[in-house]
Amino acid sequence: MLFVAVCLGLGIVYLAWAVRVFAASRLAGLMDTEHLRHASVVDASNARYHDLLARHLFYAEQDVSGALASYKTAVSIAPYAARSWLGLAEVLQVTGDTQGQLNAIQHAIAVDPRTPSIAWEAGNQFLIAGDRDAALTQFRTVFREDIQDVRIRPALEVSWRAAHDVGKLEAILPPNPAIWLDFITMLVDKKESDAAEKAWNDFISQHLSFDARQGLFYVDDLISQHDIARARHAWEQLIAADKTLQAYAGPGNMIVNGGFEHDLLDGGFDWRYVDIPGVGISLDAEDAHNGARSLQVLFVAATVPRAGVRQLIPVTPKTAYHFSAFVKGTEISSANGPRLAVYDSASHDMLFLSEEIQGTTPWHELSGRFVAGADTNLVTLDIVRTSSSTHINGKLWLDDVSLVPE
Repeated sequence: MLFVAVCLGLGIVYLAWAVRVFAASRLAGLMDTEHLRHASVVDASNARYHDLLARHLFYAEQDVSGALASYKTAVSIAPYAARSWLGLAEVLQVTGDTQGQLNAIQHAIAVDPRTPSIAWEAGNQFLIAGDRDAALTQFRTVFREDIQDVRIRPALEVSWRAAHDVGKLEAILPPNPAIWLDFITMLVDKKESDAAEKAWNDFISQHLSFDARQGLFYVDDLISQHDIARARHAWEQLIAADKTLQAYAGPGNMIVNGGFEHDLLDGGFDWRYVDIPGVGISLDAEDAHNGARSLQVLFVAATVPRAGVRQLIPVTPKTAYHFSAFVKGTEISSANGPRLAVYDSASHDMLFLSEEIQGTTPWHELSGRFVAGADTNLVTLDIVRTSSSTHINGKLWLDDVSLVPE
């Protein structure tokens, strides 16, 4: 009988506890001051309800003193709840208790030093409190631990605004190529050219393994600034960093991927392309002058001035160059057939213009000579038409393109 009585007593205790927990949960779910306060009384030992009440009082009711009391109760019950400590820190900041705020933040990161969301909130709170170095230390945790990549760019933005110093940010970045490239991208977006150059060179000097295509944006930005010397140097750094890119550069040939044996990078100094109505660009593995592939351009009733595929080539001013390419045509019909053109990328002054490609022709060479102008340091190789007012149909193949200084 005693055993039965004990079991019955325990059952009643458990049932009372379960009812209290259930009632508190239902009350808290209503999310208003009265019910949250009631939940924190019904299940007074549950820190979660005190935390919920504190947040509601602080954000919805602007009741700072009530929020402060509830947060203090929450952390006294659950001292390992980092978010409650951060909530307490936020309220203390409003009350002007900077030292109390800092102590609460330190409690939060002491009990949860590796969670990115905690580090992110702690870093921002440190900034509000005026402790920049402590904030950067927390953002270092974000960069190291945020595998979901949710807070990386915001943390870069906040860190840059706080420090505005490349060296200080580099000191908190892990050896992760994606994060370094995000950092450089941010600097490029902000037009911080000198800072971007330093970050880029420091990134390259680490010899980290990364896909060079992810760095093309930096070369493209330098080209857009007409800083061709630095763009060329950055391109050479990418080639040295990624063996797959080394195959794109043929020895002695200034044209990148001139035989179209590799996929088009659409950036840097490789071939670039855009979608143009009536024109199809593809790599043809069935027909090539040499090697395994060529570039095929399909025109279907197109009225366009160019084919949409081109390459930017850095050159030396006042230097003579020899250009050569092999082309083939099938049923190309137009009053203005396609031509190969080389022109100054800045002034658009024409330096070389081939004869028209018309009808059906076997593989044959188009070649010529030109001299770069006194101010020409970048030229564009393009497939153009002298007039776009007429339709063009047919197929054009291009292969074995070369440009060499005489």
